[in-house]
Amino acid sequence: DGIDPSDLIATTFTSKAGKELAERLAAVVPAAALARLRVGTFHGIALRAIRANGAAWAMPRCMDIGERAEGIPASRLLWSKVLGWSDVPGLNRKGLDLDLERLGLAVGDYAMAADLIRSTGVDCSDAGARAAAAPVRLPMFWEAWGLFEAAKTAIGAWDFADAISAYRKGLLDGTIRDRAAIVIVDEAQDNSIVQLDIAKSLAKGGRLALVGDVRQSIFEWRGAAPNVFAEAGETLNAVRRELPYNYRSDDRIVAVGNAVAAGQSWNVGAVAVPRRGAVGGVGILPGAHTPMDEAEAVAERITAELGSGARPDAFAILARTNAMLGAFEAACVKARIPCVVVGGVPFFTRKEVLDVLAYAALIQHDSVTQCERIVNRPKRFLGKAFTDALKGAHRGGTDIVASIQDLAAGRFARGATALADDIARLRAAGWPSSADVAEHNLKGLGLIHGMLRPPPETGERADDTDIAGLYAAAVAIAATFPDARSLVAFAMECGAKVAGVSETGDVQRAAQGRVTISTIHRANGLEWIN
Repeated sequence: DGIDPSDLIATTFTSKAGKELAERLAAVVPAAALARLRVGTFHGIALRAIRANGAAWAMPRCMDIGERAEGIPASRLLWSKVLGWSDVPGLNRKGLDLDLERLGLAVGDYAMAADLIRSTGVDCSDAGARAAAAPVRLPMFWEAWGLFEAAKTAIGAWDFADAISAYRKGLLDGTIRDRAAIVIVDEAQDNSIVQLDIAKSLAKGGRLALVGDVRQSIFEWRGAAPNVFAEAGETLNAVRRELPYNYRSDDRIVAVGNAVAAGQSWNVGAVAVPRRGAVGGVGILPGAHTPMDEAEAVAERITAELGSGARPDAFAILARTNAMLGAFEAACVKARIPCVVVGGVPFFTRKEVLDVLAYAALIQHDSVTQCERIVNRPKRFLGKAFTDALKGAHRGGTDIVASIQDLAAGRFARGATALADDIARLRAAGWPSSADVAEHNLKGLGLIHGMLRPPPETGERADDTDIAGLYAAAVAIAATFPDARSLVAFAMECGAKVAGVSETGDVQRAAQGRVTISTIHRANGLEWIN
């Protein structure tokens, strides 16, 4: 059509997808033209445009990357300082001193709420927009968010959401002049209102193509706007071109997707039609099961299939949250099935799970090392001075509770007393027998979850982290072992045998010869099923 390559923009949902698209284009597009195409994520395209407009956004000052400049904290750490009683970086003041444990909340609840509101285009400093935003039932949320933004400004830090917001604002107010003759948005069902506003602004006077599949829309919980397809006829005067054939999955998997989408407000078009000849399917176990029972039944099925010649990498186990994956990891290791966790941290290397294991070990063993791990979980205001004193005071063969109580008689009175009381309470309850577990009496193990984090009073956050769920899952798995020693030995075995790979890493290579274990949303778009 005679379009200059620089006049074409193609956005992808992840940087990995952007690299793959660029590699495919390289096979059909001359190198000189490819170099002028704009292909990548909204964040990457936004940053290039902002910098071209004269703004100095140095990557070392980005809070969302690992290699940050000195003095630039991670976003989660800054939120923690704002909500706690630490000095807030860049501001001559303390944080809000919110007792999140008592409230049944976590730092991530505030970060998630802010991200959700920002995804709709609302700016924290805009009082009118704040008033019109959906109500947020988090104590002191707007004050906390205001402090968070003020601290970022004071220390010259930014995050990826800032890049998107600044780009959208510049496009709308004309301070950034950026247009394209053709804008193609891939995975459009997973993009936020802000991202779609950017796409519409870029394509103003040109053509906009939204490509996606509403049956794969699973990110609404974090700001995606899947209704864009259902509303495109009215809002964009769009023409819909349907591609009904699914070449990735077999008929049973496609049928599940069609069933989930049926009747939803965002569902548009005809049902998907499978075009893949490979045999596959979605397995659903009948009857009621505990998580471990279900996981072991799945492991038994996979073992039977492997005995008939199937390969481990022909199987994937998907769950809603990371907490649900622990039982499947444990069942696979018990059954000697090689597995890999995609897009997350293996269950038995997570800090929440290691905290549960430490408390579980202390029910039956005197361990300064395990005490050191959980000394401030929950917060007891005991630092290195206490742990050093405990190492000096405790001797092999003596009761560690007595050693802690001795220290409580001195300058560590308040925190040490609480720690000694908690361990004594666990030991008094004891380790559950198989009969106890059958009667749903987890004894000392059952106390650990509440000790680490009280049951939430305002509901769990909607992401896949599920901190309370991780504690509960670790306790449930621990209860399947006859004693602490065998539990810790098995956890170490799992930590050594279960591999992990990020969803942006080389998933196909990591999954070769292994069963894939992942949350549903992290598995979205990955082509790891052969």
